[in-house]
Amino acid sequence: MTTRTKALLAWGLCCTVWGSTYLAIRIGVQVAPPFLFASLRFLIAGTLLGLWLAARGERFRVAPETVVFVAITGLFLLLGGNGGVSWAEQFVPSGQTSVIVAMVPLFIAMVEVAMPGARVVPSPALLAGLLIGFAGSVLLVGASWDELRHADWRGFLALTGACLSWAIGTVLIKRRRPGTTALVTSTIQMLAAGLGMLAVAALRGELAAFTPSRAMVAPLAYLVVAGSLIGFTAYAYALEHLPATLVGTYAYVNPIVAVLLGWAFAGEVVTVRMLVASLVILASVAWIQLVAVPRQRAAP
Repeated sequence: MTTRTKALLAWGLCCTVWGSTYLAIRIGVQVAPPFLFASLRFLIAGTLLGLWLAARGERFRVAPETVVFVAITGLFLLLGGNGGVSWAEQFVPSGQTSVIVAMVPLFIAMVEVAMPGARVVPSPALLAGLLIGFAGSVLLVGASWDELRHADWRGFLALTGACLSWAIGTVLIKRRRPGTTALVTSTIQMLAAGLGMLAVAALRGELAAFTPSRAMVAPLAYLVVAGSLIGFTAYAYALEHLPATLVGTYAYVNPIVAVLLGWAFAGEVVTVRMLVASLVILASVAWIQLVAVPRQRAAP
């Protein structure tokens, strides 16, 4: 099996696994403070992954400056990105959340160009594919412009900031390869983000107001195993070997997974509109696969 095939399989895991996490986050933040809940998720996941790597003889000989850099990318990806989503889902339904988070590939394309030292320019064909994929996500969820316009602006602004933060972290880790394995990188990122979220939770007074409950155990366990140990490490591996904009298209496929889960386990109806939207999204992702070969920026 080639490295590209493995990377595509890892990307597929992100598409399927993360499509189910919006509901788990939504349930979790209804029974626990958002940043404390997210902090527990990543501290537990990072600790388990680190212990597993140590048990199998993985050497954590990483230069201090590399640890700092990887930790910073973890703060962008998980504290800013996932933490923002967790906080916003107090106010925004999971369906609307998945539509707004579908802006991630567009943000990644913009950050790649805007960040100093840009080496690639997204082609018009790539940008067209990204816009079509986003339109397909909106059509799939069925969120009208009026619904999005009247959504709680606190949640909308938090989700927009989360998309930008995730895009910055993605481009940073993609441009400067830290020289560590994907699993070691994920361990450092999750522990750094978990500690950062714990600090935010303390500043917000979430620790004093927190009362543990059984209701948080199931969503927390699912997010630790599926969302973090499987999903985030798969994302790190895919990002090592595929263009960042292409990897970001997981956000287009996530709503399809959410719809299929609702149909399979909750008896939700799949309409013709949903089928058409799913085909549009899959076509856009296939198109992006074909055109996501970076073009070198012309030399000055």
